[in-house]
Amino acid sequence: MIYWRSDLTFHNLQSVSDHITSKVESIMFKLKIGNSWTVITGVYRPPSVNIQIWKQELLKLFECASSHAHDMLFLGDFNCDILHADNKPEAKELSDLCDIFDLHCLINQPTRITPISETLIDLILTNNKKRFLSSGTIEPHISDHQLVYTVMRA
Repeated sequence: MIYWRSDLTFHNLQSVSDHITSKVESIMFKLKIGNSWTVITGVYRPPSVNIQIWKQELLKLFECASSHAHDMLFLGDFNCDILHADNKPEAKELSDLCDIFDLHCLINQPTRITPISETLIDLILTNNKKRFLSSGTIEPHISDHQLVYTVMRA
């Protein structure tokens, strides 16, 4: 879910993102805050999606978002553990894409916690960390995934 103040202007870019991805689920819109626009994209990567297909579709989403506004925010379940990135090829692919688009993760603690493992797969990525007041996780007590959140400056 994504919530924003009712007095903010937004444009749905869903038709654009529908043509970009076929395996990765996404929703994309532009949100006007003050005098600037931010593209916000919700992303879900099903675990069954091949790494190369995922990388290609994520690259297209990043390119599309950057063509619509300078500031970008990507959030969702990437099913890519960046907490243990050393031995995960998909984490290396994501890291390389984030370097290209100057994206940084606002979440730095595990988001999926089971009795035997902790992973950071629910991400919030942005190219403008200064636009955010706080970010973190909340224990929902109904899932092994933590809820991730961020609060933007108005």
